[in-house]
Order: sequence, then C-alpha cells, then structure tokens
Amino acid sequence: MTTYSPIMKERLSPASKMERAGSIQLDIPDFSNSVLSHLNQLRMQGRLCDIVVNVQGQSFRAHKVVLAASSPYFRDHMSLGEMSTVSISVIRNPTVFEQLLSFCYTGRLCLQLADIISYLTAASFLQMQHIIDRCTQILEGIHFKISVADVEEDLGGSGQAHRGGGRNLESGRGGGGGSGGPRFPQPSA
Repeated sequence: MTTYSPIMKERLSPASKMERAGSIQLDIPDFSNSVLSHLNQLRMQGRLCDIVVNVQGQSFRAHKVVLAASSPYFRDHMSLGEMSTVSISVIRNPTVFEQLLSFCYTGRLCLQLADIISYLTAASFLQMQHIIDRCTQILEGIHFKISVADVEEDLGGSGQAHRGGGRNLESGRGGGGGSGGPRFPQPSA
C-alpha cells in the first residue's frame, strides 16, 4: 500500500483521486451540444414534442424542457400547470418567434438588422437575457456610429473631434435630451 504525503495528495487531479477510489469520470466533449442538436432534429420532425406554441395563427411544436431551460417566461408559465398549448399574442411576427425557438435549440440566431427591435421586444417578453443583451449591444453600437457620423457631419466632414479627443464619446446612456454628454462646436456658417 502506497501512502501519499499531504503535498502529494494536493497534486493529484480529481480524476486520479476517483481512479484510486475505484471509479473513473468520463468527459465527452460537446455532448450537451449533441443532445440539443438531436432534440432540434426531433422538433423539426415533429417527434416527441409535448407543447405547441401559437403565434399569430402559426403553430410551433417544441419540447417543454428545452423552452423552460431557455426562457424564464416558459419555465414560470409551465410550472403553473400542465399544458400542451400556449398562445402568445404579444409577439407580432411568427418568423421572429420561429428564429428565437431555433435559438433555444442551437444557440445561434440569424436576423436582419431591420428586425432587431422585433427580436429585442420578443426576447424581452420571453425573458431571454442572452438575446436581450446582444440586441442591446448591437443597438448601442449603431447609436454610437450614428452619433459619430452626426458629429463628423456637424464638423464639416473634416473628421476632427472636439479638443478633448474623440475616444470618450458615449452613446448617450442614462442622459436624456443631450445633456450630460460631450459637447461639440458647431461649424460656423
């Protein structure tokens, strides 16, 4: 029987400790992604689905556990009682819901920039924080680019920023009506 000093025990990996105890741990990379991918295939085939979500007259079959794991709205809604159908009237565009449903299974969302507000609204209703955060980041980036373009236009396209430097421009968060943000000189006529 081999004994280990306290220092040696600290150097053993968790897997080595389990092997010593007569058990081993298997880690399968991307197993969870594979499971979701198979669930998505089942959804698209209409197999083993246990809920139908109706959005503006269109029906979408899904798995309750996937919806509940992806959306606090669905988790809370489903915990209130056994249901096989839910209708969502707040979401106006069935395509937006279809894409968000696909996201629940794949973690990917492809959207047109012109529809970002619809996605943000739907994701907010469904409490899908990852989508809310990403849409908000995109909108802030767009607002920042528009603000910079307006400043450059106001400066006559010369590309000069105010004397404090152009790097501290903010997208206007927290302030209303332009107060509190950086001020830029107006070009003389």
